[in-house]
Amino acid sequence: MSHVRTVDRIKMIGDWIFVKPDHEDQLVGGILIPDTAKPPSQKGTIEAIDPKSERFHKGQRVLFRRRSALGFIEIENVKYVKLKTGLIIGTFKEDKISSVRATHRNVLLDWEQAPKEFVGTGLLRPESHRQAYYTGMVLSVGWDVEKVKVGDRVFFDQFCGVERFDEDMQRFGFVTEEDIYCSGVPTRVETGVLS
Repeated sequence: MSHVRTVDRIKMIGDWIFVKPDHEDQLVGGILIPDTAKPPSQKGTIEAIDPKSERFHKGQRVLFRRRSALGFIEIENVKYVKLKTGLIIGTFKEDKISSVRATHRNVLLDWEQAPKEFVGTGLLRPESHRQAYYTGMVLSVGWDVEKVKVGDRVFFDQFCGVERFDEDMQRFGFVTEEDIYCSGVPTRVETGVLS
């Protein structure tokens, strides 16, 4: 007789789901950070969901907002994140952030950084200044996004609570459509402004 997991018998109500977060080893300077000292993962697999859900399904790999990873429930010694489907910002096609499909009103950006050197001067820009760019190329848009499309270059609100992910020396960000000021933004080189 096979054992049925308790989480498989749970009947979720409304748009509540349980997600089993990924276990991610985090190294800083070659030192492994213990689980108790690192932020919880924002990636995971849906383990319990209302079977009538139209957009998501059990077993689907998802990316969710950082603040939603604070509510945990433990069932049979396994920790799950409890959250509503509205806090899912993307679903994975592959295991890379660049392949995530945005959901709801979310927009996935290839978040630009300033050039390493001030144009035409040979002077190096401090790393902290390179990160203070709030423009990016749209990689994916959620189903409720109306005003921007994949391939747009956009300028977004620096105080919007952007969800940042770094992968393969590249910076990505999730913002909502409401956080985007404008699209069709020219680069500083295109406008003739030294950056």
